[in-house]
Amino acid sequence: DNMRCLKCNFNILCYRNVKWDNSIDYMYLRNNYLNPDKLILKLIESTNYCSYCCQCTWIDTLDDISISPNDTNQPQWVCIGHN
Repeated sequence: DNMRCLKCNFNILCYRNVKWDNSIDYMYLRNNYLNPDKLILKLIESTNYCSYCCQCTWIDTLDDISISPNDTNQPQWVCIGHN
C-alpha cells in the first residue's frame, strides 16, 4: 500500500471496487492527480476490481498484480516501505 512511480515520482493511489472508465488518459491524470474529486469521475463501480494510478500511468485489475520495474511492459512502480 506504499508504492511510488519511478517515472513521475508520485505515490500510487488505489481505489477499490471500481475500474477506470475507457476515457481515462495521460493528460487527465496529469491534470487531476491531486484532485480526488475529479479522479473519481473517471471510475466505474465494478465489484472486486482495484484501480491504481500515479500521475502518468493507470491500471485496473481483478487479481493481485506483481510489478517489476525491470519489465518495460508494466508500470514502473516500486515499493517504498510498509506502513
